[in-house]
This record gives sequence, structure tokens and C-alpha cells, in this order.
Amino acid sequence: MKLKYILGIGLGLMIIGGLTAGLSYASGAQTSLTWEGGPRIIEMTRETKDFSSEKIEKIVVRADHQNIMIQRGVNFEVETSHDKTQKPKIDLEDHTLDISADGQTPAVMINMTDTRSMLKITIPKTISLKELVIEGKNNELFLDEFSSKKINLNLANTWTSINEVSGELLTVENQMGSLDLHEFSIDKVKLATSDGSILFNDNEKSIKGEITLQNSSIEFYEHQQQGLAVTLEGDSYINKNYETLTTKTYNQGNKDLKVTGHNSQVNLTSEDDEESPMDDEDYEEVYD
Repeated sequence: MKLKYILGIGLGLMIIGGLTAGLSYASGAQTSLTWEGGPRIIEMTRETKDFSSEKIEKIVVRADHQNIMIQRGVNFEVETSHDKTQKPKIDLEDHTLDISADGQTPAVMINMTDTRSMLKITIPKTISLKELVIEGKNNELFLDEFSSKKINLNLANTWTSINEVSGELLTVENQMGSLDLHEFSIDKVKLATSDGSILFNDNEKSIKGEITLQNSSIEFYEHQQQGLAVTLEGDSYINKNYETLTTKTYNQGNKDLKVTGHNSQVNLTSEDDEESPMDDEDYEEVYD
């Protein structure tokens, strides 16, 4: 009985594999296979919509399980890659571009292509948005080289990179994710993260605002020009130049950026301090 059972499973997998290969070859498409009450081919498709002739002042994105990129370019375009059964909804009304997309796919049994959904928005360099709003979970988010007066992010389980973006106000609520802020020029920030991390990396000017940490870490790289007022509580600590301070408070400069945290860590590093305080000779002395 056991042998028949095993042979039956093997035969079933062979049939599924043959079905997948045959359909893929016949359609000329890259496909993967899932099971939804029976085998189903996951067919990924790409679409591009051009909005160059439209006046767009605000973008609202509600998206889960996506690779999201918003970048500077020549034409105002929205490009998507998605399962044919999960086409994103894209609407334009009152100068607001509204996009909803859920790229969650069932468990893939046989994988022949990347089934991760993608959303790419290209904004001409001559356009500065009034507001950008992004809400979602389980995403990878890249914001690169554009301008928006306000940026509001409400995220969970999302890796976020913001590079060379300019504006007046950045508001972020982030759970179980990371936020990398690199060479950006924002007048004021209001950031809150729990069970996550934040990195300020080589930003163009001192930033004003407030940051709230819960079970999280934050690192300021090349922080010398950044005004800081850090106050931590609970099981928290501050590292400066790879050394842990004996206090849970730290002030620097004009104190424009207030950082509060519970059970969290603040790291202050610079290019000159990248090396560990102990060099090879120090380690040899310790172990001699």
C-alpha cells in the first residue's frame, strides 16, 4: 500500500510538471505553478500607463507584497508587473493618482520565474508633488531623486530606502521594518518605528523634527552637523564611536532633532570612526 501511495504521488507530480512545461512552451511565457483547488499557472504580465499629458499633484499608493519604486525620469509613467489575476487598480481624479495593488500570491509549487509583483512610478524632474502617501505591508520601497512637499508613509514589514529626495515634511510610521535615509533634503521629519531600524546616512543638512523608537535602533552616520537631543529609557543605550555611554541622554548642537526611545539603541558613527577602537596590536596584547 505504501509503495502504491508513493508511486501515486510521484505520478501526480510528473503530470503537474508536464502540464506546466507544456503550457509554458505553448504560450511562450515565463510561468510558475500554484495550487488553488487544482493546478493553476501563474502568468506574470507587464503594463505601462502614460500620464505625461495630465496634471498630477498628489499620489496615493495602497500596496502589499510589492517591489515599489518611485523615481525621477522623463515621462510621467506607471509601470506594473503582476499576476494576471491581480491587476492593480489605477485611477486619476482631481489631480490625484490613486493606485491599489495586492501582489500576494499563493504558495508556488513550481517556480519558473519571479512572481514578485512590481510597481514603478516615474515622475518628471520638472514636477514637484504636493503630497505622496504610501500605505502597505510586506513591501520593498525605493524613493529616489524626486521632490514632494509632503511625504506620508504608513508601513509594516517593509524595507525602505529614501535617496536624494527633497521636501518639507516626511512622516513615517513603521512596524518591523527598516528605513534608510541617504543624502535627502527634508526640512522636518516625524518618524515612529517599533521593532525596526533607522539609518541617517550622509544627509545634506541638519534635520529638524522628532523620532520615536520602541524596541528599535537608529544610527546617525556622519552626524557631526546634526543637532540632537536624545532621551532614552528602559533597556536602552547610546553608542558613540563604538563606545557605550554611561548616560541615556545625549545633546549635540542646536538640538533640532529630538529622539526618544524605550528599549532602544542609538549609534553615532562617522567615517573617521569606522575602525573598531581596538586594532590588531591591541588584540595581540589582550591574548598574549
